[in-house]
Amino acid sequence: MKHLLFFFVFIPCLATAQTGQVKQVLFIGNSYTARNELPAMVADIANSFGHTLLWDANLIGGSSFANHASNATTLTKIAQGNWDVVVLQEQSQLPALDPVSVASSVYPYAQSLVEALRGANPCTSPVFYMTWGRENGDDENCGSYPPVCSYDGMQGRLRDSYLQMAQDNDAAVAPVGMAWKAVRDDHPGINLYNADESHPSFGGTYLAACVLYATIFQESPAGAFIPAGVSPATANDLQQKAALTVFDSLMVWGIDPVSVRSDLVISGIFDGPLSSAPRGVELYVERDIADLSVYGLGSANNGDGSDGQEFTFPAIAAHAGDYLYVVNDAAAFQTFFGFVPDYEDPVSGISGDDGYELFKNGIRLDLFGRTDLDGTGTGWDYQDGWAYRKNCAGCGGTNFVQSNWIYSGVSAFDGALTNAASLLPFPIKTYAGGCDSVAPPPVLVDSGLALIGIFHGPLSGSPKGVELLALKNIPDLSQYGLGCANNGEGTDGEEYSFPAVSVAIGTHFYVTNDTSSFRVFFHEAAQFEDGGAACNFNGDDAFELYESGSVIDRFGDADVDGTGEPWEYTLSWAHRLSGGPDGNVFALGNWEVGPLEVFDGESTNAAAAIPYPIFVPATCSTALPPQNLQSTTGSSTITLFWDPVPNSVACQLKGTRIIPPGPSSSITLLGSELSFKTISHAVAGSGTTWDWKVRCACNLSPLQVTGFSSTGSFSVP
Repeated sequence: MKHLLFFFVFIPCLATAQTGQVKQVLFIGNSYTARNELPAMVADIANSFGHTLLWDANLIGGSSFANHASNATTLTKIAQGNWDVVVLQEQSQLPALDPVSVASSVYPYAQSLVEALRGANPCTSPVFYMTWGRENGDDENCGSYPPVCSYDGMQGRLRDSYLQMAQDNDAAVAPVGMAWKAVRDDHPGINLYNADESHPSFGGTYLAACVLYATIFQESPAGAFIPAGVSPATANDLQQKAALTVFDSLMVWGIDPVSVRSDLVISGIFDGPLSSAPRGVELYVERDIADLSVYGLGSANNGDGSDGQEFTFPAIAAHAGDYLYVVNDAAAFQTFFGFVPDYEDPVSGISGDDGYELFKNGIRLDLFGRTDLDGTGTGWDYQDGWAYRKNCAGCGGTNFVQSNWIYSGVSAFDGALTNAASLLPFPIKTYAGGCDSVAPPPVLVDSGLALIGIFHGPLSGSPKGVELLALKNIPDLSQYGLGCANNGEGTDGEEYSFPAVSVAIGTHFYVTNDTSSFRVFFHEAAQFEDGGAACNFNGDDAFELYESGSVIDRFGDADVDGTGEPWEYTLSWAHRLSGGPDGNVFALGNWEVGPLEVFDGESTNAAAAIPYPIFVPATCSTALPPQNLQSTTGSSTITLFWDPVPNSVACQLKGTRIIPPGPSSSITLLGSELSFKTISHAVAGSGTTWDWKVRCACNLSPLQVTGFSSTGSFSVP
């Protein structure tokens, strides 16, 4: 099966103070977790940084997820519901087996455990503990599945399976196995294995503890507690590999970069017009820093890779809310921006196609751009211009998240002698922090509609309007309505009700005050015109989506005039990044807000420096039906697998009973079931044989469907 989704998990669901954190963690696993008292070692590391890890465990030798999913002790401990994190470790060989075996013997039980822990507490975060390949491969399964005959082959399968489990369950991965591989590759003299070539040595357990600490607390283990039996030099190597493995690939491991702790972040970067000056960065101090010298900077020129830390701050204090400027030419900076920068250093001798790195204790903690790619012509190109971090959009961590930034566009500074005189001035000292704050727990709203965008156009007060997305098939849209809250004076209730029409799942549609100006400005047709009943807002007004008279989603705060607020969109726009609908709570972190007045003077959206991201329907090929049909028979279920057409939005499974002859039946599949379906023996019928095939839809409105696949068959015991 081919899955191309990105996934993120927030750890924890509710933010706690970043100093002196207290985490309650349950460990579920076997001897790989029990050996050398791994949970206690993670707690010792946390304690050495002033944090507290309160833990419990159920660790049964040789036990698998299937065993734990029906184990009374495991389920009782999960049901306590007081866990911030539950660490899940599967039996060491099972996830490395062939994909069909893993799909039947591992994935369903991983899902069962996650469902149990979320049922006890929706805010508990599952973390899958990726284990390591055996020192010389798995000789027990080598004959039946050759990829595991070597360490590298076994490790590759473990990586794939754990990432799939995390993706399927919206969970994170503690990548112990990949840190293990990095140590094997770069420090072959460090022995990570017990004599049995499977279980961890004391050093192997310490490496696992460092990775788990970095995953759970989102802090580098560099400088952590060192247990007796591990030399300081070895401990340093293991700490560094653990930190690099976790923080260099946060998106891969499903750890949302917004939850990574940093007291200092890159808030802006600029490439000035005055004879290659001023060039540099703005940094923002999130919390008080007693000693700034633990931080440093590096630039990555022309896509030639990271040069590491090239500048170190002096040993002075910095205070929450401070802005720091590090530039290549202090005099040019003063001329252009009108005040004296904090530091002048060649590290900021960047061009607008270069990446830039922030380090803490030698570990990269924040990044703008790519170190391995020349930025010319990319979406983050800032030549003779700038880029600025969005409020509350999250820290990039060690991965660059392009959508977390706004961009002036190339040559925005051209011909300007000062920032104020430029086409789009650098928004100096406007970043308001919140880089590492964790979003509040989602409001679970079971609704078929969500607000996706809002825009405040420049054509004589038009077009004003909103974009919405149907999350379900809606047979009667008239149950929904819209309302505007002007000038922070509170809600006016529902002011526009939709007509009684049906809308198909996945449909994006627009409501505007003026369909004619909408077509002129966006070169698209809006589906509904309300004549200004609800779409009569200014760019400082909140907007509400109603279902049956209750607010189910909103943009902005109805009780606050948005002028000067991070969500102001005057002559601009805002567009949802994630979540939705959010209920009667405005979740700014779920939105991207365009620069103020970006539409000013423009006659079309496309002409704006940063256009509203108008929806473009995903396309997929209907010429090629689903491929690679497979089936596996379990003790009580049959699981059918196939490769759907990329970008499919739905699939239809059709089965025909051939022994004994019987009728056909079909099932429509959405969401996570676009590539598989599990059917119980009881439903299919004991002793029956079925032919089956599948087709998928590229779009539902208008309907665009592939042909049926070739036919597979399965028999029920």
